[in-house]
Amino acid sequence: MLQALLKFRKHRQANSLLFHLSSFPRKLQLQYFHPLSSSSTKPIYTSQLSFSDKKGEILYNPIIQDCLLKLSEISPATVRRFWRVTVLSPNDFLEILLGFENDSGVLEVEVKKIESLWGIYIWASKQIRDFRHLDKASRIIASMLVRAGLFKEAECLDSLLDSQGVFLDNHEIYSYLIEVFVGDYRLENAIACYDRMKVRGLNPSISCYGVILEFLIQIHETQLAFQIYADAIDAGFGRNVSEGGIYEGVVRLLCADAKIQDARNLVKKVLVFGIEPNYLILDSIASGYCNKRDYDDLLSFFVEICSMPDVTIVNKFIQSVCRQFGVASGNSYLLKLDQLGFDMNGITFGILIGWACREGKLKDAFFYLSEILSRNLKPHIYSYDAILSGLFKEGMWKHYQDILQEMEDQGVEPQISTFRVLLAGFCKARQFDEVNTVVSKMVDCSLIQLSPSGDPLSGAFRFLGLNSSAVRIRRDNDIRFHKAEFFDNLGNGLYLDTDVEEYERAIDKVLNDAMLPDFNTSICKDYMKKDMKDAVMLVNQMSCWGQEISLGALDTLVKGLCASSTCIKTISGLLKKVPNLTYQLDQETLNKLVQKYSKKGSVHNARAILHGMLSRHIRLDRETHTALMMGLCKKGDLTGLTSYWKFARTTNWLPDLKDGKTLFSRLCRRRRINEALELFKALLVLYPDEVCDSFHVFLEELSAKGFTSPAKVLAKEILSGGCTSSHSAHSHLIQEFCKWRSFGEADVVCDSMLAKDWIPPLDASLQLIPQLCRSGNFDKAVALKDICLRDEPPAMIPLYCALIHGYFTSGRVGEATSLFQETLAKELSLNVEICDVLFLGYCQANKRKKVEELLGVVIRVLLV
Repeated sequence: MLQALLKFRKHRQANSLLFHLSSFPRKLQLQYFHPLSSSSTKPIYTSQLSFSDKKGEILYNPIIQDCLLKLSEISPATVRRFWRVTVLSPNDFLEILLGFENDSGVLEVEVKKIESLWGIYIWASKQIRDFRHLDKASRIIASMLVRAGLFKEAECLDSLLDSQGVFLDNHEIYSYLIEVFVGDYRLENAIACYDRMKVRGLNPSISCYGVILEFLIQIHETQLAFQIYADAIDAGFGRNVSEGGIYEGVVRLLCADAKIQDARNLVKKVLVFGIEPNYLILDSIASGYCNKRDYDDLLSFFVEICSMPDVTIVNKFIQSVCRQFGVASGNSYLLKLDQLGFDMNGITFGILIGWACREGKLKDAFFYLSEILSRNLKPHIYSYDAILSGLFKEGMWKHYQDILQEMEDQGVEPQISTFRVLLAGFCKARQFDEVNTVVSKMVDCSLIQLSPSGDPLSGAFRFLGLNSSAVRIRRDNDIRFHKAEFFDNLGNGLYLDTDVEEYERAIDKVLNDAMLPDFNTSICKDYMKKDMKDAVMLVNQMSCWGQEISLGALDTLVKGLCASSTCIKTISGLLKKVPNLTYQLDQETLNKLVQKYSKKGSVHNARAILHGMLSRHIRLDRETHTALMMGLCKKGDLTGLTSYWKFARTTNWLPDLKDGKTLFSRLCRRRRINEALELFKALLVLYPDEVCDSFHVFLEELSAKGFTSPAKVLAKEILSGGCTSSHSAHSHLIQEFCKWRSFGEADVVCDSMLAKDWIPPLDASLQLIPQLCRSGNFDKAVALKDICLRDEPPAMIPLYCALIHGYFTSGRVGEATSLFQETLAKELSLNVEICDVLFLGYCQANKRKKVEELLGVVIRVLLV
């Protein structure tokens, strides 16, 4: 059983259970169920659905009434006779189901219908003890739930039936369930469901096999993926699951886990379907055999499947043999491959040239070079570099011109690597005049820069990694040349004034490194130069030379790519080549990788990497949680967002304030109000001063998305907590309360501001003054008017209008008239705004005479 395989991963299981990416419980809680259609629908509790033995009680149960009413709208005749039954029998419910089994073709109608049937199904299960639905009824309701996309209800049904020892003989239902579990990253549930199917002789659908296999490949579950893939082949789906990337993925996982024989057998199985292994499959198997040094088995595999691998795979073969057993063995295997008709290129022989030079076998190196030329192949620049290095190490530096001439004849331009070899070789041979000549050529080619007064020799030493100030060439003035090591063109005896052993080691290292290209070191150097484009190109070159990227170089490269603007396809393609190294990357790199995927919208890849990190106990950074949460918001994956939110909160995750504001905005935009409020409260605890000073941003975001009630609750919580400490925070808070017409809370904030000698904002004061009058706080209203007037004299008319309006609304017409007269006494011109307030107030108070007097005043003013 596949479930048993999970028992061997107990250390992973704990984290996987924590990472329970679903909002629905893993095991059915029989106390309630959720009808799915609307987020506003409240849960129906089974206590509401339970029945006693009283006749006709079905008429009085509001839940069942609602379900039957909805069904009656669709088919009254089917439902009519069940209105007055005391207890539904299993056959009764089956009859109801059969009456509604046909699909109307309208999704909205179907969801409404099936939710009602599901409600009756649960009620019927609880109406009397030991009630048991007919298997046919359970199969029908299960199919209907799946058809309507009510997968959580289908999962609930499966758990209920499983507790009763019932298994539905319908592979489609369980196939859909497995796909849902995989979509929620609930591997244990998916495997348990798969095992139950296999025990009862059912096979998942083709699409189900594809979904679960892709998921297992992505999270690197080798044994599970191999077993299920083998099951798919045995079920007759071999061709279907082998035509995409699944076949390739399973083989690569097996090879990465050193299960080469299983991979080989799988390739032979798939060959029966007429599907040839592609390059990536053959490359993975070649890598596996090379790592085990089973070169004869690799040859026999190629012969057995009658496949001619790409030349890069041949190069990997030869490179591995030379590394393990030397160039002679490499040449022997090359002859065998040649007899089998395998393709070879200049790099194939270039590998032999490099190893021959490293072993000091220059004669063999020249033989391999002649073989390249005899086959009309073009030698690679690295092959010439290797031969030059070999010549210099053997003291045959005078022949370097012959090699350079050969390069010119073959149209191979010297590269910077070639000049490095020449400089190192001449330094080793103490031919410093030649060093000066080479440096001059490099300057002409813009490969090196020297200052006008710069010494070419010092430049050469620096280029080779030597300390130019520690290496000096001195003339031996002794007539007997006791110190002279070499002579210049004029016959002067010269010697090196330096640590000669250290000098020789540095020179020999340059020459040895030139014999075989070290791409891993070059990748790290390019990372230091922030040149990621060249680093990626080196990975491709590495493959051509039969080399594989090291863990250190991979870690460096992925870290650099994540920090750059590189397309995520480049990163995915790189990791796909080395599945065994992905989770060996260090903690920082894996966190950066999840963040990169999340920010670029590849949430599926981000969650897969994160799942693997959790199962391997790799700690997640705060920024990783935040990036994935934002990615889920941006993607609109609300189910994934809800479930991952729950998981992240169990780890006490909280974003920093900047990211918290952004995430709050996105949660509001996606109408995830519960998560938004929870985030705000958590941020308020962690950053009390900062949040209180900027809480208006949160409130405005809620209000803009139509969540006024939650915004009010949030504002009241801030007010009751007493955490607003700044003038701006108080100002924003009182403005929000006035905007919501919550004047009681606005009054409290106003008192707090006045107690601190802070002046409330004018727009809030203008709304608050009439409300204070309405509640009888006339003195406070007048005081607020005076305070604001001292702070903003130009606002005299609006403030007087607000107070006049307040007097009118509280029935104080006399005070309103007196205040109007006060404005006239202050020699204010008759303002339209004041007139509007007076007309409205007098009319509401039925003061006709006052209206006529005011109208006369206005006319006289207009006639003047």
